[in-house]
Amino acid sequence: MRRSLFLIVLLVSGVLFTLSAEESKTVKIPLKTFIEKACSNSHFQEILIKELSLVYKESLKTTAEDLVLSLNAEYGLEYSDDLTHQFSGSVSLSKLFQQWGTKISGGYSFTPSMGASVSSKLNFKIEQDLVRNAFGRVTEVERMIAGYETEIARIQIVEAYEEYLASLISLYLDWYSAYENLQNAEKSLQNNNRLLTVTKNKLKYNIALPVDQDKVELQVVSKQEQVLNLTSAYNLLQFRVKAAMGCDDECPDEWAPVWAPLISDNPSGYTKDLENFTKDSRTSALIRLLNRNRQLSIDIAADALLPSVKLYGGYDLSGDGYFFNSDITHAGYIGVTLGVPLVQTYSQTDYEIKKLDLKETELTNKNKLESVKSDLFQLSERIANENRMLELADRKIALSEAIMKDELKGYDQGRSSLNDLISAYNTMDTNELSKTTHLVLVNKLFVEWMRLTDTLVVKREGEEKPAIQPALE
Repeated sequence: MRRSLFLIVLLVSGVLFTLSAEESKTVKIPLKTFIEKACSNSHFQEILIKELSLVYKESLKTTAEDLVLSLNAEYGLEYSDDLTHQFSGSVSLSKLFQQWGTKISGGYSFTPSMGASVSSKLNFKIEQDLVRNAFGRVTEVERMIAGYETEIARIQIVEAYEEYLASLISLYLDWYSAYENLQNAEKSLQNNNRLLTVTKNKLKYNIALPVDQDKVELQVVSKQEQVLNLTSAYNLLQFRVKAAMGCDDECPDEWAPVWAPLISDNPSGYTKDLENFTKDSRTSALIRLLNRNRQLSIDIAADALLPSVKLYGGYDLSGDGYFFNSDITHAGYIGVTLGVPLVQTYSQTDYEIKKLDLKETELTNKNKLESVKSDLFQLSERIANENRMLELADRKIALSEAIMKDELKGYDQGRSSLNDLISAYNTMDTNELSKTTHLVLVNKLFVEWMRLTDTLVVKREGEEKPAIQPALE
């Protein structure tokens, strides 16, 4: 009777031994919620402010076309035989049209003449660049450079957010890994505690040896140590997650990540992504913009080597009195000014340096593109390998479960040794930890793939303000 009762207890213990601990009630935090919360903090707002300031920086990099008003008033004293005084003044207005290389100016002035009379003059003048900055050519190039530099800065800001987003996802994946490892360790500890109970019961009936109890107690202590270490690691990661989300005091006490695989089931599309990378990615666009800007800088430096030739023409109206009351004279004129620098050491040196800069930039960008393509190829190989490792990990876990159940049954029936049972459970724990490691790693590699191919972050069309949104939904 006692033996039958023991067998019933042993059978029930074996069933409980295979069950995991009841999950505590926790608040699940999916990746999307985590990203939305983290992207509303001050770090992300700093990135957006940089984006908005680009609109103003572009206008600062082009030559101003301000309308200039000049006023001049002068009062003077003159002593020869008698003390005399006089008052003169002028007002002028000028406007530079950079897009055409044209300057238009006009003005009015008056000065005392012989006796108490006043002479006045009204003038109008147009100047046009013909060779250097001919018809605003350099100005247009400067405007193009400013536009390219703004676009380059905008791409770099998007990439900064992309790196920030990738670091957030990596943090979330580490948090998930720590959570899963802790769950598995706690389950393993509970299972070993149940095994210890079974071993103690078997020892009472002289079915087990005292050394068996010592072996299981050593297992329990080892699992307790593992749980302590993993709990500490998990708490540290959870603190970082709370800090990223900005909810140190508002976050629930019990919460956990939710697993949602980022990587697609079919990695065959990576090859196509790699083929399109050179023409569709932001990295390729950035390289093209940098090359264009270097070439345009050479054009400006070459223009500085040219002589300055300006065609000008104007009209003058002069007469006596403030309002040209008498002795009115009309005069028109046209002419050409020529300025040829005799020594162009600085301009020539600047031109040669910019040509070298262009070659260096082209080589640097070419090497960078090849380096990224090489990194992508290696990533695709690592992703494919990790996917194969995951398939093997699932197979190993399935086999471990079968072996564990068989060893447990054999141990209950006295056919298997305790060492074999302990080995089976340790193998099961190792395989579960290995699967979590491979699962997190393959998703981290996929995030890195998306970051390098510029597909982790997209910009929404049709929005008034520049808005950067994560591509992961």
